[in-house]
Amino acid sequence: MAKLFKIAAAKAVSPGVPRTREQLEKEVWSELKTCFDPEIPVNVVDLGLVYDCRLDPLGAPDRYKADMKITLTAPGCGMGPVLAQDVQNKLLSIDGIDEANVASRATKIYKVVVEWKQQETRKVNDDLSQTQFEESL
Repeated sequence: MAKLFKIAAAKAVSPGVPRTREQLEKEVWSELKTCFDPEIPVNVVDLGLVYDCRLDPLGAPDRYKADMKITLTAPGCGMGPVLAQDVQNKLLSIDGIDEANVASRATKIYKVVVEWKQQETRKVNDDLSQTQFEESL
């Protein structure tokens, strides 16, 4: 059974440069690329963990609520609440986002994570083989 974590928060409205919803969405995705899985040095966007991102207008002009859904890299991941909080903090740091809800869901091990780990293992093994070869000369 999947675990579901939800974190919700709001911040005070601050004045900023008006922009379109599309511009704000691009900024959201860019900011999320600075949010890394605590156990893997890859950001949540490139890792494919974000599977839903919605911006809904609030009453004030150019003010939005962000609803984000992310998946975790492994079932029972103890870092789920930490990752969700980091994503929420990144969202709230963007001018124009006044509320942020982040739901994270633990699912089966993510295929891209397994592939990434396999690639890293191959790199380490290749480096070791090269070093061992050079030392044998």
